[in-house]
Amino acid sequence: MKERIFYIDALKAFAILLVVIGHESFFSPVDDKVYGIVTIFHMPLFMAVSGFVTNPEKIHLPKRAKMFIPFLIFGLSWTLLIGLTVSDFFTEEFKRGYWYLYVLFVFCLLLAACRRLPWRLEVGMILVQCFLMSLHLAFHGTAVGETLSTNHMFQLWPFFCLGILFRRGLLAWLQKRELPTILLSLLIVEIFRRGG
Repeated sequence: MKERIFYIDALKAFAILLVVIGHESFFSPVDDKVYGIVTIFHMPLFMAVSGFVTNPEKIHLPKRAKMFIPFLIFGLSWTLLIGLTVSDFFTEEFKRGYWYLYVLFVFCLLLAACRRLPWRLEVGMILVQCFLMSLHLAFHGTAVGETLSTNHMFQLWPFFCLGILFRRGLLAWLQKRELPTILLSLLIVEIFRRGG
C-alpha cells in the first residue's frame, strides 16, 4: 500500500475535524449536544484511521518517536504558560491535550512487540488488550495510571487494532459473511452506547 488512497486521506481529515469540534466545548460557553455526540466517536475514529495507515510489518520506531517532538514542545510550553510545572504535565492523564501523540507511540511499540510474538498478530492484539485492561484496573485513579494514560490506552487500543485489521482485509472478509458482520456491528453499537 504505497500509493495514497483519497478516501483514507479524506477520512483522516474528517477525523481530525471531529477531534477539533469535540474539543471546542472546552473553549465555548455554548452548551451544545453536538459536542456530546461527536465526543462519542471522534477519538475511536481517529485511532482506527491511525491503525489503518500503520503497516504492522514495517514499524520504524525511531521515525515514530518523532511524535514526541510536538508532544514535548507544545505540551510543555502550554503547561508552563498556564503556570503549571513539568511534573504536572507528565502526571496528568490528558497531558494538556497531547496525550494522543504519546498513546500512538505506545501503540506502535506494542504493535512491534506483537510482531515478535510466535503467534498470529491478532492473538498478540488480544493479549495486549488484556495487559492494558489489567494495567488500567490496577492503576485507575492513581498517579501511575494518570501518568501512563491507561484510561485512554485500554479504551482506544481495540479501535487502533480494528484499523489494522481493516487494512489486512477484514472488510472484504466481513462482506462475504453475514453473522460476523452483525455481531461486530452490535459490539460496536454497544461500545458506543456505553461510552456515551
